[in-house]
Amino acid sequence: MCCKIVMSHEQYQKFVKDRLVELFMKKEINSIVRFPPYISRLFQFDLDTLNTMLEYTYNNPHNNPRDPVTLMRSLLLMTLTKETSITNWVQKLQDSKIYAILSGFEPDDLPGVGTFYGFIDRLTNADKAQKRKLKNKLKKFRRKPSKKLKKNQKLHPKHPGIVAKIVNRILKNKKNPPVVGKYEILYKFFIQCVVENSAQRGLLGDPENMSIAGDSTHIKTGASPYGVKVCDCPKFVVENGKKVFNRCECKRRFSDFYANWGWDSYREHYLYGYSFYELNCADSPFDLPLFFIQTQASRHDSVSAPIIFDLAVKMMPDYFHFNEFFGNGTHDNNPMYKMMQKFDCEPIIPLNEGNKSNFVYKKCDVNENGIPCCPTGETMIYWGYCPDRMRLKWRCPLKALKNFCEKPECKQNNYCSNSQYGRVVYTYPKDNCRIFTKTPRGSEEWLKKYDKRSSVERSNKRKKIGFRLQQARVRSYEQWFVRYTLAPICQHLDAWAKVTCIDFKELCKSWQDGAIAK
Repeated sequence: MCCKIVMSHEQYQKFVKDRLVELFMKKEINSIVRFPPYISRLFQFDLDTLNTMLEYTYNNPHNNPRDPVTLMRSLLLMTLTKETSITNWVQKLQDSKIYAILSGFEPDDLPGVGTFYGFIDRLTNADKAQKRKLKNKLKKFRRKPSKKLKKNQKLHPKHPGIVAKIVNRILKNKKNPPVVGKYEILYKFFIQCVVENSAQRGLLGDPENMSIAGDSTHIKTGASPYGVKVCDCPKFVVENGKKVFNRCECKRRFSDFYANWGWDSYREHYLYGYSFYELNCADSPFDLPLFFIQTQASRHDSVSAPIIFDLAVKMMPDYFHFNEFFGNGTHDNNPMYKMMQKFDCEPIIPLNEGNKSNFVYKKCDVNENGIPCCPTGETMIYWGYCPDRMRLKWRCPLKALKNFCEKPECKQNNYCSNSQYGRVVYTYPKDNCRIFTKTPRGSEEWLKKYDKRSSVERSNKRKKIGFRLQQARVRSYEQWFVRYTLAPICQHLDAWAKVTCIDFKELCKSWQDGAIAK
């Protein structure tokens, strides 16, 4: 690769040490001990693999491009410092020698704004001709929906039965390689250099029996939802003798072509932008992300969930196995349970309040949590899972707990069963895996497991508020994907810094003491 500077990770570490000591000796900084929070993260992240991944994108021998590793490190430092604008970040690099040195740049040889945007295009393998085409492409203008939904309610999928079609396609192509398009470089980089590193450090629990949680979050784009009119329609028209603004239905040009309106169920308002669906490790003490996809804001979680699960299974290392999946009520549909059963993953999903019409099982009476009831209507007692026959065992509450029941019919010893053991019912998850879950829905064990689902909500909050992702004003699908990718990487870097055995504060102090001794 013909790059201006190719600096290995070891060379970068030496570069930072030498330059910081030099600034301290010149009294341009008062102390080196102020910078361990950034050094502890960047020193542990070896980015040399990125050079190999991007090599084919630097195919012009006449160019002398910047080192991609240094540019990536600078973008990560930008995220760690909670800066959301590349333009402002370049200004900070020019104003602060510290940020330039920690990125790996010489303070008198800094990249411009266009260099960073060009690097992002390489990361996403962007087609310049396609980008120019999108700038001039027109689409129909859609106004913000007027009908508001209830709290925690989400927009329904646009196409009925779409989840079943997606799941059937996934199961049919289960052995085929994943298709991620132009984001292959970023996905491979995130998995190989970040997720696998965290797994080796023991931050993801047991990779072979992993519990994961899935949920989406909405982010507002910096583009206008109104677009730019290109038609010749007059700006104003006369209606009922009054001059009013002309609301023509002609197609318009949009700076963010793929953004659309979606309902933010948490904040209870419509939002123009994108939705990011994430799978994270529910067993991780740091709520670390594992995989993510970007979709339009209007897409329902039940559509995104099977797609991301299939991609994650195919792209993660072979020794990763998802044992449990935690999702909210929007994931409650039969195709989702069917897919999880095929992938040998137990779904921990509550019943959707709006989907109880499909709650049908003819072999015995069951309540809304899928628990069998005795003929008197009393809830039966869960008595364990039989792995050899893949069934759940349920006993008569009167006999199992030796309780006295006041119901006249229960006083008759032979009402439920002539056996002293009491009536026994078996339910088979394979008959209806949505109703009869492996871990009985509503049980103490199920509720304890479902509590782990909040890990993905904390992870989403960390990105949007901790790294100020929702303050960014990016205006393209590709730019948003890169910005979102930087935040999960920084989450992993924060976790590495917390568990590292190296005291970076003492390390920086030793540099400072060595400079004083000279």
